[in-house]
Amino acid sequence: MRKGKKALDIIIAIILLIFAYVCFFSIYGNLIGMENVQQNILNVLNQEWGFYCLAILAVITAAYGLFLFLRSIFTKTRERNIHMKNPDGDVHLTESSVESVVEYSVRSFHQVARPDVAVKIHGGKNPTIRSKISCVVRGQYDLQRLAQDIQARVREDLETYVGFPVGDVEVTFTEPDEPQTEQVAG
Repeated sequence: MRKGKKALDIIIAIILLIFAYVCFFSIYGNLIGMENVQQNILNVLNQEWGFYCLAILAVITAAYGLFLFLRSIFTKTRERNIHMKNPDGDVHLTESSVESVVEYSVRSFHQVARPDVAVKIHGGKNPTIRSKISCVVRGQYDLQRLAQDIQARVREDLETYVGFPVGDVEVTFTEPDEPQTEQVAG
């Protein structure tokens, strides 16, 4: 289940549970001080069919709301992936597999340490891959040239291994002592 669908399911579940709560306490409103609400729907509740319809609606709504809420909490979030169909079969590339390729490419440079890689896969008719790399530079180097070399290597490795066009490759260098400050972004 994707993150957006999970969030939407949680919101809908909360709305449904609140509705069921209101329905239940509308029936038994005098227990919690909701006499005004109970008086407004008393005409419907006094009829036998009205009481049962409202009770059944509240139970079904509560059960479905609870189901949505529990499903969205306990279902794992699915990674973005690219689905390729070949004559030999189907191939799914996940973000974590592409991240490992980018991290391997960056680690091949001895000038950098502690690479932090984030990858976004955009599927569809024209799939592209974007990557953001943050790493620490060991020693004094031409940072602009190093950023260009890393970008070229990552772009080449991704196009070779994945076979899709590569979008942006953003490289950020941080100081060894202060990993939160940026020096150069390429």
